[in-house]
Amino acid sequence: MRFASPLALFASLALPAVLALPGCMAKNAPHSSPGGGGFASPADGAESAPGPMATRGDFGGRHSARQAPPAADQAASEAYGGDGGHGAYEPHDYDYEDSTVASTPSMRPGLGTSYGEQHFSQVTTAPFVRGSSQPDVLLSLWYNDVDGIRQAQGTFGNGFDQVSQSSTSDGVFVVSVVDEYGYAMSAAQVGDKRYVAGQPGQRYKLRVQNNSAYRYEVVASVDGLDVIDGDTASFAKRGYIVDPWATITIDGWRTGDDSVAAFRFSAMEDSYADRKGQGRNIGVVGFAFFHERGGVPWQELHRRDNADPFPNRYAEPPPPRRIR
Repeated sequence: MRFASPLALFASLALPAVLALPGCMAKNAPHSSPGGGGFASPADGAESAPGPMATRGDFGGRHSARQAPPAADQAASEAYGGDGGHGAYEPHDYDYEDSTVASTPSMRPGLGTSYGEQHFSQVTTAPFVRGSSQPDVLLSLWYNDVDGIRQAQGTFGNGFDQVSQSSTSDGVFVVSVVDEYGYAMSAAQVGDKRYVAGQPGQRYKLRVQNNSAYRYEVVASVDGLDVIDGDTASFAKRGYIVDPWATITIDGWRTGDDSVAAFRFSAMEDSYADRKGQGRNIGVVGFAFFHERGGVPWQELHRRDNADPFPNRYAEPPPPRRIR
């Protein structure tokens, strides 16, 4: 990890961000672990300040991406809150064991997400300065058990013929809920919401895809809790850096510089949010995307992708006749 002078930190107002990558060696990063992990290198000419760690990985063996650190200690929590600092995280995931969380009979219907078993996932830091304090794009996915989704569908349900995926209209950003093996899960459309069908004890991960030529930062939440520090989700918190044309996975609540607690569907009473007394928003996963300062906002990318080469295809009425 590299460090920068305090003057550079305050001058740039750079924000720490997190990079998440699963399993493969990140491009141009030094090899440092059996899983292909490496430390993120700051961009050329950019200075980085002390910040949390992060791991590198590349889901599906495509491009590298980055993930942000946990607020496991005071230093990390100070780095994440507010709008200054540098840092980025990228994970390599190795199971300590293949244990599952046994489900207990629930007094409340529906699924939540528990604080599962530990998995090895290292992190490093990298600089990222947001171009705006407000996200370019917000994407969401809902989840529940099969019975709960069928009740929500009512007599007009179309079955579980959808995939657990949401995206922008132009496909620049794609988010999905996948099982522990990386396969998309079944889902159903209920009104304007996409519901992922889960089972108690089942492990899942979040997949984020950036189909643009620019870096973006994604802040993710589960059940209204930030996936990095486990507290109430907020746009002001730091997230994962997603490199151009890259796909990352977020596979658990970050518990340290080298570990996460798995996301597992559970009874409502066993969910992480409910046990923390914050059960109001159980059942939804959210993603907020921020463009990098000097980069291109998604709105501009969307406008360019939808530019019309022949905007006036039909004849318009003539203007009024001039009076002589």
